[in-house]
Amino acid sequence: MPTYLLSIGSNIDPRRNVPRVLSRLLEIAPSLRVSRILETTPVGILGEDGEPPGRFLNLAVLLEWAGDEASLKAQLVEIEEALGRDRSSPERKLRSRTADLDILATLGEGDGPVRPEPDPYVRDAVRDLLPGRVAGDAAEARGVPGVAVGFGGEEIGWSPVRLAWTPEGGRVAEDGVRPATATEGSGRTA
Repeated sequence: MPTYLLSIGSNIDPRRNVPRVLSRLLEIAPSLRVSRILETTPVGILGEDGEPPGRFLNLAVLLEWAGDEASLKAQLVEIEEALGRDRSSPERKLRSRTADLDILATLGEGDGPVRPEPDPYVRDAVRDLLPGRVAGDAAEARGVPGVAVGFGGEEIGWSPVRLAWTPEGGRVAEDGVRPATATEGSGRTA
């Protein structure tokens, strides 16, 4: 079964929407490998109603998908639209968004560097999941701190994590998880 590398971004209520995206992805894939969640400054993005755009939360995800790339892309678009992204606007690439999900690459055994090279705002997140496979960069992820978001009563985002559904239908997070010490989605950084 192919493994896909995805990028996820949100700058409209991102501490609420990133966990919603991850929950929706777990509905279509049995498990996810998730990078740190990184906060980035929007570049070339228009804010809502003349306001400056909010900062993005960006991350990378690895998921296995039995279907073809087109069927996965259709699922990703469905998630974006379900979370309120307006894909009908010709300016949609310039607008703030609740959810932006893109397929960066299809991975196979023994692949070399990720091609095309990930955009700078998600490059460190890709390094978390695929050390040594981002062209032209060192094998280790840089020390940018992760941002915590609430997910199932715990905080994720500090470091890479594996998320999965249990047979009983609950979410399980392994590695890189801390018990929530503040309100869910507090946005504290590590």
